[in-house]
Parts: sequence; C-alpha cells; structure tokens
Amino acid sequence: MRVPCKKHPGEQYRNGRCRPCAQQRARDWQRENNEWHNGITRRSYFRCTYGLEAEEIQAKMLEQKVCPICLEERPLVVDHDHNQNEPGWRGFICRECNLGLGHFRDDPDNLIRAAAYLVQ
Repeated sequence: MRVPCKKHPGEQYRNGRCRPCAQQRARDWQRENNEWHNGITRRSYFRCTYGLEAEEIQAKMLEQKVCPICLEERPLVVDHDHNQNEPGWRGFICRECNLGLGHFRDDPDNLIRAAAYLVQ
C-alpha cells in the first residue's frame, strides 16, 4: 500500500521514504561519511579498472613528478589503454595530455599527422 509523504504531499512511498526524501538521505549520508565513502569508492575503482591497489598507484604517482609528454610538473592521472579488452594502464601523465591523447583516439598516426600539421 502506498502512503503519501508528509514532507512532499505529491509523492507516495512504499518503503518508508518517498524518492526525494530517500535521495536527500543518501546525499546527507555521503556528506557525513565523505572520507570513508570516497576511500572505498577510489579503492574499488582502481582495483577493478587497473588491477592495482590505490596505495600502489598513489606511491607510484609520488615517485613521478613530471608528465613525460609535456615535461611539466603538474598533478598526474592514470593513463589507461582504451584498446585493451582487459584492465590495463600505461603510466601517469597530466590531465591535459591525457585529454589530448583521448581526443586523438590514442592513435599514434593521428598524433604524427597533427605534429606534421603544426610544423607546416
């Protein structure tokens, strides 16, 4: 049996909360448990996506301080290979270079043609 929500009269619920109330409760929980929630999410993301523990990645990022493409000292991100069927990563590069590689679809031929175009 559906019951109207007291806070949101147009909403009905079955399990004790209407949708807006349930969403607000989830947001409040995430805000209160932000550090724990982000740590768990980050760990499982790195483990599932790259097959590495977050601590391993963090340690490797701290060792490398310069982007190997632009040679600038910027915050680094994980560069992963889109052409692999299984999780895989190539290394660490800055966000700008990572986006650039993505725009060239990780294709070396596209990058060579772009470089030739720039030196014309």
